[in-house]
Amino acid sequence: MALAVRLKELRLKTRKSLQEVADDVGASKAHIWDLETARAKNPSIELVTKLAKCFGVSVADLIGENPQ
Repeated sequence: MALAVRLKELRLKTRKSLQEVADDVGASKAHIWDLETARAKNPSIELVTKLAKCFGVSVADLIGENPQ
């Protein structure tokens, strides 16, 4: 599953707004939107780590690399 799909799925599941996620990770609302819509393709590992922490999942789960 692509990062964009997983990110949106987690955000909706946790009922967080784009702004809430952006505030939690120190990014702009527009950048989070770009990640969700796959317009931004290469987020930094720092941002990916913050997003995983924000949603309470591992980085592997967030990027869809967990074999389970």
